[in-house]
Amino acid sequence: MSGSNFNLTDNLPNTPTRMVRKRKVVTGTITLAAVDSFAALTTVASAFTITLPNANTVPVGGEIMVKDETGNVSATNIITFDVTGGGNIDGAATRTMTKGYGSVHFTSNGTNWFMSSDFLASAPAATGATAEFLISGPMFSKDMLFEISEYLFIPA
Repeated sequence: MSGSNFNLTDNLPNTPTRMVRKRKVVTGTITLAAVDSFAALTTVASAFTITLPNANTVPVGGEIMVKDETGNVSATNIITFDVTGGGNIDGAATRTMTKGYGSVHFTSNGTNWFMSSDFLASAPAATGATAEFLISGPMFSKDMLFEISEYLFIPA
């Protein structure tokens, strides 16, 4: 509008807002509900399955994050993800997590689930720490990749 002053901060709260996810503790095989948004693996003594709710029970864009807080997920203690009542995760019936301290971020399109970003990390060594990451999903901005690269050693 010509002649008017417009400030982008008008009508915004004075304090920053942040999304807080409700933390669901997971210690073994479980079926997550549509209201679950963060599943914390707090005990991983063996392989088990996490079943996501059917994607049509979650609003489009609904998200669930799963994080191994123990570091015990491994090639032996595999976490398998599947979906209630069918549906796919990135075009497959199941997906697995095999790296300690890994996390997986799922997004629903109302029909299927997509791993919109996943960081399947190896546990860093106690000294000379390095980590291996699988990054997929949405494109990362140049600035985000620069910030990530500052913390990672990626062998040539």
